[in-house]
Amino acid sequence: DADADADANGDGDASTSAAACVVDVASHPLSLTIGQYDGKLVVDPNFEEEALMESVVSVVMREDGDLVCVSKPGGTREASESTLIKCIAAARLRYPGCKKALDDAFDAVEVS
Repeated sequence: DADADADANGDGDASTSAAACVVDVASHPLSLTIGQYDGKLVVDPNFEEEALMESVVSVVMREDGDLVCVSKPGGTREASESTLIKCIAAARLRYPGCKKALDDAFDAVEVS
């Protein structure tokens, strides 16, 4: 299929006439960002807020609370072990709300 070949090679878009399908994923990992500013944690900082953070931590976890990954991609200060533990706890608290928002957004999209 030429359309599939073009898409696989990055040469173009996949055919818009291709049928959409629902993919059931057993696990729903989400990445949540927590920043530290003036000794306080800021959960889900926006772009402007994130630029002001002394430390930024990304926590990826599954719906069951299992940790997938912790990354410290930004900021000007190192995150201490206790800060990382607090970031993980904050991500666990925030996960259900983020998951619901994503589920609601996907439910609003019609699949034909």
